[in-house]
Amino acid sequence: MEKRKGRFLLGILGATAVIVVCFIFLFSFYWTIIVDTMFGNEALLIGALAIIVRAAILGFMAFFLFRKWFKQEAVYLSDAYFLFGSFFSIFFVGKVYDIFYNLAVVSGDFSTDFVLILAKIRYLIILFTAIPILYLALEAILTFVNMYKNKDMNRKQFNKLRSRILIILTIIIAIITLIAPTFNFLVLTLPYISIGIFFGIAVMFLFMFESIKYFTMYVLLIILCL
Repeated sequence: MEKRKGRFLLGILGATAVIVVCFIFLFSFYWTIIVDTMFGNEALLIGALAIIVRAAILGFMAFFLFRKWFKQEAVYLSDAYFLFGSFFSIFFVGKVYDIFYNLAVVSGDFSTDFVLILAKIRYLIILFTAIPILYLALEAILTFVNMYKNKDMNRKQFNKLRSRILIILTIIIAIITLIAPTFNFLVLTLPYISIGIFFGIAVMFLFMFESIKYFTMYVLLIILCL
């Protein structure tokens, strides 16, 4: 199990390093535009600082949950600590990306096509943010079926159903995002999908046994960090 933990730790650190390098490249390459735009408007500066604070909260939560996960004797990718940690980690990445994305849109220095690409990346991050928590929330399906149906659903059937739901949902949203013809199309369409996903996750938590602590943490932090 220690070797397993070492592999997981190496994977998390490797993914973190790649993301950090990508952000360093992104911000350094467009640094002049970012600084001129942010300091040219006091409201934008305050907004950027607010995003940084939210990102710091999310980063702390991710670190705390991953630390709790690694302290367990046995660690699995299906553990709640890992799934919540992944959720907050991707949420953190999205907030850091928002600093660049919002300033890029406001600056007016980028072409419409480039802004569209940035928007598509943002919505893909939202999609990946939902996957870990949706994986956990879908446990409610098994609980619901076993409580209200005469025939119990076994674990193998449930895992197959959960995988299909996640794959189908991911493919549909990814396709909508990637083929979106305009920025306005994304702005008008995908927020409703995103809100629907997170609302559905929240509702599913209510069906899960002893899930009120997860539900409360989830709702409060979503409200705080949106």
